[in-house]
Amino acid sequence: MIFASGSGWSAATGQKIGMQILIDGKVQGQAACYTNESGSHKVFSANALVVAGIAMGNHTLALQTLSGTNTTTDPNDFFNVTILELPIPAPLFFVFQPPPAHF
Repeated sequence: MIFASGSGWSAATGQKIGMQILIDGKVQGQAACYTNESGSHKVFSANALVVAGIAMGNHTLALQTLSGTNTTTDPNDFFNVTILELPIPAPLFFVFQPPPAHF
């Protein structure tokens, strides 16, 4: 799981702003918000992403401006990412046992 949050702003009014979350160059999700005012720093809605199919080992995580938006960041913006590696659970098997005859 990837938990990601950040902030940014837009020089234009009435804009969607945000960031893309990439693993090894592939977009896995986004965190975004809408800003009514120009130049006002806004927090992107935090996102918890379940990412499957990534092998064990070293990987690269990147945060990029949300594609197609007018998102700007500066030293007054902050970003946090937490990665939680979960083990692959073993398949569950259920064995049906009929109730006793006297039931």
